[in-house]
Amino acid sequence: MRIYMLAAAIALVPGLGRACGTGETEVFSCTTMSGKTAQVCQAPKSIRYSFGRPGAASEMIVAVPNGGFVWHSDGGSSMHTSDLNFDIRGTRYVVLAKRYRDGDVPLDAEVRIERDDDKVVNLMCRNESVRLNEREITAIKAAH
Repeated sequence: MRIYMLAAAIALVPGLGRACGTGETEVFSCTTMSGKTAQVCQAPKSIRYSFGRPGAASEMIVAVPNGGFVWHSDGGSSMHTSDLNFDIRGTRYVVLAKRYRDGDVPLDAEVRIERDDDKVVNLMCRNESVRLNEREITAIKAAH
């Protein structure tokens, strides 16, 4: 309950919604094609997703304990894929990032919101804006 209250408090403070707080580390961020920022911040015992316009109050903040957060990382010969997933009251949030092994191609990423296995929202990220820092994720990595 404290996590949700903290998230609500952060959402009400303009400009703070997409900045990782004290004790948090950014594990993912990107700017979507519409110019909004998606960010995932890791705290010691929880993870927080925020979304909205830079410099404005967040449109959405969800936070879950590490036990409610699932992530996968899988590398093949031509591509490395990472996905960060968490469920809140029947809605699944998925952050998916792909890195192709062809030279210096930037990360390709998207943010999806799904309900009952249907995509409700699919936001593509601007490739040059994608940042992924898997080493800072403290939640347990799940097998595919």
